[in-house]
Amino acid sequence: MAKRREAYIVAMMRSPIAKVEKIKGTETYKSAISSLTPQELTRQVLRGLFILNGLAPNCVDFFAMGSAVSLKTADQAPVKEIALLSEMEHADCELVEKACSSGLVAAYRAAQSIWHEGADFAIGGGIDMMSQDAARTNAALWDSLAGKFMYQLADEKAVELGISREEHDKYASESYERAKKFLYNTGSYVTAIVIPGQEQFLLTFDEIPTMRDMTLEKIQRVRVFEECQILTPASSSKWGDGVAVAAFASPRFVRTHKLRPLARFVAFTRASGNEPKNFVTEPAKAVRKLLKKTKTEIEKVDVALVNEAFATSPLDFMRTTGMPHEKVNPRGGAIALGHPLGMSGMRIMSEAVHILNQENKNIAIVSVCNAKDEATAAEIHRT
Repeated sequence: MAKRREAYIVAMMRSPIAKVEKIKGTETYKSAISSLTPQELTRQVLRGLFILNGLAPNCVDFFAMGSAVSLKTADQAPVKEIALLSEMEHADCELVEKACSSGLVAAYRAAQSIWHEGADFAIGGGIDMMSQDAARTNAALWDSLAGKFMYQLADEKAVELGISREEHDKYASESYERAKKFLYNTGSYVTAIVIPGQEQFLLTFDEIPTMRDMTLEKIQRVRVFEECQILTPASSSKWGDGVAVAAFASPRFVRTHKLRPLARFVAFTRASGNEPKNFVTEPAKAVRKLLKKTKTEIEKVDVALVNEAFATSPLDFMRTTGMPHEKVNPRGGAIALGHPLGMSGMRIMSEAVHILNQENKNIAIVSVCNAKDEATAAEIHRT
């Protein structure tokens, strides 16, 4: 078997996350960018990726997009449509559906295309616009086997694990504080989004942290979800609209185009069980499996980004692995920023790369839980 080639992350770009609001008295939702189609929003982000990083779209060999809601439509080949709109006419295209892990699996597929399939330049991405299809979004958050919503399952597991309401509230308040602290420190990997016909309006920064002053005292006053004992909307991720993409390159492509790699996508693993409520504990299992695979000692990991679908997941992760909170989600997460389902895995991967380069760190791990009782994880090294 031929030696596996390295897959370098050479660029990344995402939209700001738009806050999703319910229109009073109706079942309709909206956001600042809800008038855009998923294809148009992705095209704008890809345009930023190519132009700001001096990359040519017609060089892309492979393009994968993850989505739990927005691209699961009757449209024929929606990912190929995005590719053609973005001048990636030579790209082989793939739609990834892995619930909340969709974006991270799309990153893995892009890396895999370089490792094993002969691609030299690949794009992985994730998108969901939860404002556009409330029914489909709610369906994505409903576990048909258990007959419960994901927040109800997470609450059951939190009670079982003995993780208190107070711990959840404290974690949530820290997520908000961290997100606000780093809101304007996203470097050049967040691009402004233009609304056609409303060129005076640009979505420039993530909306939720700028619109919420969620102190611990306020969080403690929020009522628990129906049929729950611990979890509240404040300690859970928020609906959002957004897209994130990253460019992966082979060593040959890096040399030929004189690129400066930001990081290496080193390894990817999955964890799976048979009890739906255990999904919030799967990230710790996926990461243990990952570190065993790469022979990386957990003490050597500089930063861990564990998707904050619910505070229960990172709280269990820290309890199980012993990683200190200063290393886990140091810039906040989906509780504060929002959780466009298919985007989040790619968002946290891109944020991990950004942290490694900005703070001169070496090793990051990222992990995302997903229904039903699964999680994915990836290890990334700064070059």
